[in-house]
Amino acid sequence: GLADIKDEENRARPGASRLLRIVVSETAHLIWCLRCERRVRDSDTGPVHSEREVKRRWLARMNDRLTLDAAMTNERYGRKALKRSLVLQTWSGTLKKDDDLPMDWTQEKRLLVGIELPEP
Repeated sequence: GLADIKDEENRARPGASRLLRIVVSETAHLIWCLRCERRVRDSDTGPVHSEREVKRRWLARMNDRLTLDAAMTNERYGRKALKRSLVLQTWSGTLKKDDDLPMDWTQEKRLLVGIELPEP
């Protein structure tokens, strides 16, 4: 939680730092959930989660978090709303078809952006 990413000129990059915290915490929670599922459902000798399933579930978590971030920029949350600029900085460069999105994609009625892993 203390990670602070800086640019070449030693200036803070709050969006990148926030994205790192999101990725680390969501990934750690997914690992914990997968371990619990394996211990409860399959035991130590049973099958493990496939690589494809783990990737799919990780992407689903990241896309859920993206959707939540966009929703939390709504003005109805008042002072507790996330700043649009921070959300845009956080997810900039990670979204599919990033160049085709409007400048403020957080206000779209249906969020049609997401994250994809490149095919190996």
